[in-house]
Amino acid sequence: MFFKATATCLLALSPITICGQASKTYQLPPKVKAPVDKNYPGWRLLYPTRACNGDFNRAVLIGDFNGDGARDNVVKIEASFNGILLALLSNKGAYRHKIIIKESARTIRDLGFTLGRKGTMLLNDKTRSVRLERDAVFVEYCSTGRNANYYLFRNGGFEPMR
Repeated sequence: MFFKATATCLLALSPITICGQASKTYQLPPKVKAPVDKNYPGWRLLYPTRACNGDFNRAVLIGDFNGDGARDNVVKIEASFNGILLALLSNKGAYRHKIIIKESARTIRDLGFTLGRKGTMLLNDKTRSVRLERDAVFVEYCSTGRNANYYLFRNGGFEPMR
């Protein structure tokens, strides 16, 4: 009995033993997933490297990036050997996609991102205080911690904060 219980525990923990971390899965809701399926056939979520820790260790982020009060999603995907940080913005019950960053899959895999909440006070590159008018995507390269920036939805697309 003891050996059977031990074998069951080892089998349950095997993803941790083999991969170094537990398997991560997340299913996008069908309405959110539809524009990704249509525009990026064969895509898959791109999970971060081990260098991404804490809030930066994700493949999906939920916020209100376009300011309409509905839930929007940002996903990190791989499609056709490209890595894409992609926003899926609510639009009257459907979702439209906007590319935030597109690079090689390896580069995007090292990208960590988290939520910059509406109302947060920040210093911009001119050392002026700025309040986020809506949720923003905060991005940094996990292995170096460099090139950190907030990406804001403005004028129909995402722009780095200046």
